[in-house]
Amino acid sequence: LLLRAVARHMQPRVNAAFEARVGGLFLCYSLHVAQPCDPPAAVPIAEVDWPALELLAQELREARHADGFAALHALRDGGHFRPVKCHAGWAADGEAFASALD
Repeated sequence: LLLRAVARHMQPRVNAAFEARVGGLFLCYSLHVAQPCDPPAAVPIAEVDWPALELLAQELREARHADGFAALHALRDGGHFRPVKCHAGWAADGEAFASALD
């Protein structure tokens, strides 16, 4: 549940500022790697939000933000994001989004 809430902060519709989205990325990465379970729970990302992750990757590359780029790729390339199908309106509504994942 916590990973769902944190992952939303990487999205431009929640946080327009680049720095805030990078902060959300680092928080998501930190919570993911700190999980005591093996294997750790995947980070659920709505399919409608995948383009926003690609945009964040592009912005990290352009800003030459090596740590942010490494964190995003560790999650993405490591298969730690779990794509979730849901109605586009649900992705903007945290409560509906959370219930769609259960």
